[in-house]
Amino acid sequence: TLVQSGRRVGLPVRDYLTDILTKLEAGFPMRRIDELTPDRWALAHGIPCLRGEPGRTTREHARLED
Repeated sequence: TLVQSGRRVGLPVRDYLTDILTKLEAGFPMRRIDELTPDRWALAHGIPCLRGEPGRTTREHARLED
């Protein structure tokens, strides 16, 4: 879930969810939806990711760690 993924990368989950839901409600373009993933959001907001390199999805992390 977004909550678990946000926690894994060290996000302030409430701030993250509030921001992305507000953007989606305002008509955020679906072609840019990848910008709202937890790791990309953290990078855009100056929050260091706790796991791996910025720009990698949680699924990519899971594959690398298996």
